[in-house]
Amino acid sequence: MKNIPYQFLILLLFAFSTCKKDDISEKHFDRNEEINFNSGWFPSEPINFIEVNSSYDDYNPAWPENLETDAFTLLFSTNRKSGGINFDLIGYSIHLYYYTDTKELSFHAQELDTSNSISGVSIIDLFCYSSLYKLNSEFDEFGPYFSPIIESRNIFYSSNPAGNQDIKFIYNERIPIPGSSAYSNTLMGPFEMKCINTYFEEAYPSMNENYLYFCSNRDGPDFDIYSFELIEQTQLLEWFKSDTNVVHIEKIDNLSSIGNDKCPYVNGNLMVFTSDDESGYGGYDLWYSIKENGDWQPPRNFGEKINSPYDEYRPAVMLVSDSNNDIMIFSSNRPEGQGGFDLYYVGIMKMI
Repeated sequence: MKNIPYQFLILLLFAFSTCKKDDISEKHFDRNEEINFNSGWFPSEPINFIEVNSSYDDYNPAWPENLETDAFTLLFSTNRKSGGINFDLIGYSIHLYYYTDTKELSFHAQELDTSNSISGVSIIDLFCYSSLYKLNSEFDEFGPYFSPIIESRNIFYSSNPAGNQDIKFIYNERIPIPGSSAYSNTLMGPFEMKCINTYFEEAYPSMNENYLYFCSNRDGPDFDIYSFELIEQTQLLEWFKSDTNVVHIEKIDNLSSIGNDKCPYVNGNLMVFTSDDESGYGGYDLWYSIKENGDWQPPRNFGEKINSPYDEYRPAVMLVSDSNNDIMIFSSNRPEGQGGFDLYYVGIMKMI
C-alpha cells in the first residue's frame, strides 16, 4: 500500500454588556433529529487523535479555518507538562495522509518543542514554536485561537493570574531595521484585551470579518456567549489593547440556554460551541448555529453520533474544499480515551 499525501484546497489565514433578558434564556434547546452526514474523507464518528493525546488532560484545540495542503499547525491546552497541575499551551506540526487504496486517513504529528528538530516546518509552526515561552506561565492558559482576519500572525488565548480568566493575545510585528530596507519579525505581547476583560471570566475568543465572540459569566451565574462589532478593523490589535475604547457588547439571546453556553468558535456564518443544557445527551454537548439574515438561528445538537453522556468541549471546524465533508476537532472525557480529556476529530456535513 502506497502512502500518498493528498493535497487539499484553501488559504492559510491564521490568522459584552447588558442586554434585556427575555423568555428565550429560560428555554431549553430543541434536540434535533439524527443528523445524516455526507460521505467524505473524514469519518462520521469521532476518532481519538492518538498522535497528540496523553494520559493527562488535552483539550481546547485550535487550528486553521481552512485546509490548503496536507500540513497544518495544531495548538491546544494540556496539563501534561506539570504532571496534571497547571495548563499550558503546546503545539504540533501535523501532516495528514490519505491512503488511496483503503480510503483511510492517518496523521503524522511532531511536537513543537526544544527536544525535537523543527527543520522543514512551516512559518506558522515556527511562529507558534517561538511564541510558547511568551504564552505559558505559572498559571493556566486555555482556549488558543488564530485570528484569520488579522494580517500579522497572532494567537489569542486566556489566562488566570488574577484568579479569573482574561483574554490575552500576542502577535508578530514587522519592524524596520535602521539603515536597511529589511524588516525583523518581533513577538509583541502578551497584551490583555482591556476593552472586554472584567472581574468576571472572559475566555474563548473567536472572530469573523465583522464580530468578535467570546463567553463570559458577567451576567451570572452561568456562562453565555457574547459578541461585539469590529468597527476599527484597520487597527484591531491597538484597539484591543486600549481600556479607553467603548465597545457595545451584547449577549446573543438566541444561543442562550438555562445552562452554561461556552467555547464559541465561528467560521464564517457557522458557529459551533458547547453547552450543558439538560436537553442534551449528558454533560456538555456540542451544538451549532447558522447565521441567516443577520441573526444566529436556534442552535441544533450535533446528535448522539458525536455527543456522549460525558463532556464534549471546545469544538473547532476546519473547511476542506476538496472533500465532501468538513472536519471538526473537539475534546471529550469519554472513557475510551487515553486519560482525562482527549482530542477527537470527526467529519461533519458542509453547512457553509
